[in-house]
Amino acid sequence: MKAEWIARQSSRPQGWLGQIVARVMSYETIPVNRIALDELEVDDDESVLDVGCGHGRTLAALEREARAGFMAGIDPSEVMVSLASRRLRKARGRGRAEIQQAESHRIPYPDGRFDAALAVHVLYFWPDPARDLAEIRRVLRPGGRLLLGYRPDDAAARAALPSSVYALRSPEDVEKLLLAAGFDSVSTQVHQLGEAPFACARAVARFGANGRVLTGHDQREALAALPVLVSCYGFCQSHAKTDDDFFLGFPSYWNVLAFYLFLGGLDPWVNAGILALFALLVFVPLKWVYPSRMSRWRGFTIGATCVWGAMCIAMLAQFPEPAPWLLVGSLLYAAYYVLVSLWLAHVAPARA
Repeated sequence: MKAEWIARQSSRPQGWLGQIVARVMSYETIPVNRIALDELEVDDDESVLDVGCGHGRTLAALEREARAGFMAGIDPSEVMVSLASRRLRKARGRGRAEIQQAESHRIPYPDGRFDAALAVHVLYFWPDPARDLAEIRRVLRPGGRLLLGYRPDDAAARAALPSSVYALRSPEDVEKLLLAAGFDSVSTQVHQLGEAPFACARAVARFGANGRVLTGHDQREALAALPVLVSCYGFCQSHAKTDDDFFLGFPSYWNVLAFYLFLGGLDPWVNAGILALFALLVFVPLKWVYPSRMSRWRGFTIGATCVWGAMCIAMLAQFPEPAPWLLVGSLLYAAYYVLVSLWLAHVAPARA
């Protein structure tokens, strides 16, 4: 049987001994990690989370295979995070990978952030696996995939691994945990690696319908229908454009708003609040300038609009880290548009 002190280092490497164990594990786990990646079937543009990313070899392989995607890894061990961060140094510099020290029951990402997730050889170390699986479900989009790799419970595993560290489970028990945590389409494939079996449980995050788990992501996804609904109202109004050439109510600049929300990377609930605010402004009878039909300052406004458009193109080319001066400059134009609308439509007429 594996010594308990070595087993504890396997669950969370620490200190100089953890440095040694981490490097040994980076080679010992190559076969099972390769199987897990093959089972997960990641597409080129997907965002993937590796729960218990360890040494980072799996993330590095993912980064090579999903050439347009984003890879994130979390691990509770400072030793492992340091090792993975060095291994993914170039990918992190390009903004395509991120490594964080975190527990799997407190994943530092918003709801629905990832298309897929994998967790290999970590199930045994979770005191409350239902909690950890529910947290993984939270950060997966509805329909997102989870690959859970583990050594199933059998006599050989019980003889080799100390029960004080490893909580072994049968495939049937693991599938029940996944279903209870909000996953569907659960299936298990057991691979034989020498004398040790390796189980891969595949599952799909439920959609929020028919009484199934409804996450914050699902609720915000429903809120995203607001622009369509309020635009239907706006476009059917005969007075959507006034006789003095203004828009009445917030005009349908939803593509512009979406651009800034995408660029800002704010918390999804903040984005949802901003979206709801502008949807409400469709019904507020404020006038907004129609740049090409302005009676005053038309030339300046059209010129500023062209400069703003060039800034947006430049920011898009520099994504995900546009130059701060471009962002500030483009927002100054947005502020100008709001202020000139208020002045020409509401303040100036009142003073006349």
